[in-house]
Amino acid sequence: MPSLHLACEFIIMPNPSQDEIESILAQQRAHTQRIQELCEVVRRIEADTAGIVDIFQSLNGAFKVLHCIGKLARPIGWIAAAVTAVVAAWASIKHGVIK
Repeated sequence: MPSLHLACEFIIMPNPSQDEIESILAQQRAHTQRIQELCEVVRRIEADTAGIVDIFQSLNGAFKVLHCIGKLARPIGWIAAAVTAVVAAWASIKHGVIK
C-alpha cells in the first residue's frame, strides 16, 4: 500500500519539498529495481520448470492413449471370451464330452 500512501501524501501536501520528491523518486527507483529482479527470478523459474511441464504434458498424452486402449480392451475382452467359449464348445463336442 505504499503507492496509496504516497498518493494520499500528495493530496494532503500539494507542494512537497524537494527532499520529499527525491525521497519518493528514490523509492520508485528501488521499487522498479526490485520488480526487475523479481521478473528475472520468475524467468529463471520458468526456464527451470519448462522441462517438468513438458514431462507432464507428455504424460498427459500418454494417459490419453492408455485411456483409449482401455476403452478398446473391454470389447476385445468380450470378443476373446466369445471366441474362447466357441472353441471350448467345439472341442467338447469334437471329443465327445457333449453329445
